[in-house]
Formats: sequence, structure tokens, C-alpha cells
Amino acid sequence: GSGRGIPSPLRVDCRGDGPLHADLSEPPVKSTLGNAVALLAVSAYARISGESDALIFSKTIFKWMEKAADPKYGGYFTHIHLDGTPVQDSNSAPKDSNTVSHVIEALAEFNRATPQPFLESRIRQLLEFVNFHFIDPKGFLISKFNTDMTPYAPANLTEKKARSLGTINLGHNFETSRIILSVLEFVKDEERRALLSTIKTLADFAIQHGWEKTFGGFYEKIYDANHDGNYTIAKKEKPAWVQS
Repeated sequence: GSGRGIPSPLRVDCRGDGPLHADLSEPPVKSTLGNAVALLAVSAYARISGESDALIFSKTIFKWMEKAADPKYGGYFTHIHLDGTPVQDSNSAPKDSNTVSHVIEALAEFNRATPQPFLESRIRQLLEFVNFHFIDPKGFLISKFNTDMTPYAPANLTEKKARSLGTINLGHNFETSRIILSVLEFVKDEERRALLSTIKTLADFAIQHGWEKTFGGFYEKIYDANHDGNYTIAKKEKPAWVQS
């Protein structure tokens, strides 16, 4: 390698024998999404630069990220404790679709850096998982789940939590569509057709309900107060990441 090494911002907080934790909460927990984004970045860096240290570090991140995988019900837990056990409490959803989408993207880049048949198999399994669990018949991406992959509903449903559950993130519709497109190289023609149909479903919903007709651009979130398909704009903002 060139000797430059891994960018220092990626070498952060390795408590619990694994990189990255979600925040400074006590006790600290590790974010599966954070590990996925780190794996994506370090794997791409390893592939492009040829740095052996980067490839070794990507394997460390992957091993830690896999601690969040659920072998019983599938998918990944959103957070894990420093000992590798999943965070499961009554105050938050233990799983979410956005985390899994970014895990798929990270696994794909990791496989490009160090091709392995089981990684390709895992990517295909997760794409099938997305189609089966994450897409609401109305066309949007379901966000939060219980451990058994039933849609999440907290025991103590406050008004704030009810609003959160009724909010649909159109940005994640687009983002998941982009991620699926980026990994189609790993699937067969029949699977590709099914995934392209999913992408169209997600994009059509976001275009229909999120496009602002006067000045253009997409709103990030819409709200379905009664879960009856009567959508209103949750917040009149159009973040750059949604447009891109």
C-alpha cells in the first residue's frame, strides 16, 4: 500500500472490540447503521487504494456488524450493546428498514473489495427480505419493526409516538430504490425484474405524494394520521439529500 493508512475519522471509539458507537449515551450502544456506513466507506477505500490495512479494518467492521444480524427472524437489529447482544426495550423499535438498506449497500461494497460467495448469497437474501417485509401495499417503505418483523407499535402509545408511526419518510423510498439499483449485479434476471418493480412502486408513491408542484422538489416526510391513505405534508422542508 501507499502507507497513508485509513482516514483517521474512521478509527473512532473501538470500545467493545468493534468500531463505532451510536452516541455518547450511557451505557453506550453501537449503531448497526453506523457500522454499515463505515464498512461501505472503508471497503471502497480498500478497493480503490489497495491498502491492506483498510481491507483488514473492513473485515473487523463486518464481523462486528454481523453481531447485529438476527438468525431467527432475519434482518438486523438497529443497535447492539458492547457485548454484541441486541438492544431490545419497550421504548423503541428494535429493527428498522433503513438500517437493513444500508447493510445491503455495505455488503455489496465489501464484496467488491473481497469477493466471497456467501456475501453474494446474503445480499440476495436481504433483497428478498426487503420485498417481503418492507413494502407496504400502498407503495411506501415501512420503517419500524418488532423483533419478529411485525410492524412496530409501542405498548404505551403517546401522541408523539403515534405521529412518528404515522409519518412516512419519502427520502427513504428514494434511498432504498437507489441502493437496490446499485446492487442488481448480484441477482439473476427474474429477481432483477421483481426488484425493478419494487423500485418503481417506491418511486411512484414518492412522486405522487411528495412532489411540490409550484417550485419543484420533494418533501421528505408525509403524514397519514388515520392510516387511511389521506396524506398531508409532515414538514414543509425539501432536504438536499432527498433531491439527490
